[in-house]
Amino acid sequence: MLFLDKITKNFDQASSSYDRVAIVQKKAAQFLTNQIHQKNLWHKPTVLDVGTGTGYMPEFLLSFYPNADYYFNDISLGMLLVCQKKFAQHKIHMIHTDMDAIKGCTYDLVTSNFSLQWSSHIHQTINHLYSLTRGTLAFSLLLEGTFQEWDYLLDPNGQDELLNYPSFDYIQKICHDQKNLESFDYWMIDYPLYFENPLIFIRYLKSLGATASRKSFDLYHLKNCIKRNEPLKLCYKVFFAILKKT
Repeated sequence: MLFLDKITKNFDQASSSYDRVAIVQKKAAQFLTNQIHQKNLWHKPTVLDVGTGTGYMPEFLLSFYPNADYYFNDISLGMLLVCQKKFAQHKIHMIHTDMDAIKGCTYDLVTSNFSLQWSSHIHQTINHLYSLTRGTLAFSLLLEGTFQEWDYLLDPNGQDELLNYPSFDYIQKICHDQKNLESFDYWMIDYPLYFENPLIFIRYLKSLGATASRKSFDLYHLKNCIKRNEPLKLCYKVFFAILKKT
């Protein structure tokens, strides 16, 4: 099965459980939305939310821009159906496709929260999303070091980085290299998490739909990790960016 197909399947299956566990994702969406509002004053913008999931970004943006035209994108039909019910009282548009395949219109605001790290070509994806806005691109993504303790447990010899998140320097350079860039603001926030044991963490990932991996790992280490039944302290390392065009 292709990696993209795995992602789609996992998020479809997690569409009914995502909201119960995605606390950090929602906090990140609220933080990013507040930063967007401080830097942009629109009356009726057009907004594209990429990899919307169950719609956390539009949920917060609606409080600031209730008259906006919202476009929800996700590769998971299950997630979009959740959005359809959640935002039934609002006029919204659904775009069911991979983020790299979005075509056509440009938007005043393009947002993405906790989705870009799933791209196989992050540089290309950020360039593409920037091309889709005529005003502002705002996004968050996970940086290297996220869940590194879990990475070590699954690969104690350190031979391969299973999670393979991008570095801060790499993402910063991509943003700085965008054309017609008026301003680029960024923030980095750590969100710690605590789990009673590894099995609870695995169930947490499954409820998020975040179990797809580009690389395989030794099941022997996973079984040993579960058997030890020890508490697990992990951390999301989140990069936030707002890019405004001239």
